Amino acid sequence: MAKTGIDPEIIKANARARSKRYYEKHRERLLEEHRVRNATPEKVKYRKDRYQANREARQEYDRQRPLDHKKLYSKLRNDPEKWAANLEYRRHRNSGISAEDEARLLVLQNNACAVCERPFTDLKIRRDHCHDTKTPRGLLCHVCNTIEGQIKRMNISPREFAANLTAYLEEPPFSRLPTEPEPPR
Repeated sequence: MAKTGIDPEIIKANARARSKRYYEKHRERLLEEHRVRNATPEKVKYRKDRYQANREARQEYDRQRPLDHKKLYSKLRNDPEKWAANLEYRRHRNSGISAEDEARLLVLQNNACAVCERPFTDLKIRRDHCHDTKTPRGLLCHVCNTIEGQIKRMNISPREFAANLTAYLEEPPFSRLPTEPEPPR
């Protein structure tokens, strides 16, 4: 039995079932990606050559990494102080906002999200930063941080998105549908 108390064979069977469901759901897209990847013999040869050139280094890395990762994880998991310190280190590294900066921002933002201004009492705090420049920006709630990321992925400016959303809410497309004449009686 694993530490979780679940039989490893059951875990593997569940993983295989999830993989099969995913493949069935996305079969056409996966096959198309495979066709594109293998579209020309040059692409296939390039990938095979690249794989062979890095094979030994990759195998050595694969042999070492799981052990190192498991050792580090088990050490951290068994020591709450180290776990908290490592979590804070990763948050600071990723966002550029330290715990001290977060405390100062909470005071500056009146303990509320910088966008929706809802208090952080019941909300998860996210340290927001620009992914392009790595510049810290402030503290957002989970919802606003997600929306900000989605708008960026749509390649539309926040102002343009707000204008489009306002126009959509004021006059939804359904309201512009021509009314159908009543059938004759």
